Amino acid sequence: MSQFCFICSQPLTESGVVTVDRGMKALIDASIERGDEFSEYLKDQTSVKIHVQCRKNYTRKSSIDAVKRRRQEEEAGSSKISPPRTRARVSETTFCFWG
Repeated sequence: MSQFCFICSQPLTESGVVTVDRGMKALIDASIERGDEFSEYLKDQTSVKIHVQCRKNYTRKSSIDAVKRRRQEEEAGSSKISPPRTRARVSETTFCFWG
């Protein structure tokens, strides 16, 4: 098992750490919903040690929804790039107000 929490990449200390065995399916499901790369890692594990708070945040439905919403906003923002604005160049000889 790793010395680091796979969710936050911070070192694991004795306090605030949980070993997840029976909850592996919940972690895998959360990973798939979030669309991150952890599901493949988790499928190969029988248990993982992670921070208690990281597990709570990672599997919380509202946190998953926020990640999905943020990803959709980023994708929508990157696809709505408008073309650069150009100024029309009009010379006085070709465009006359009095003629």
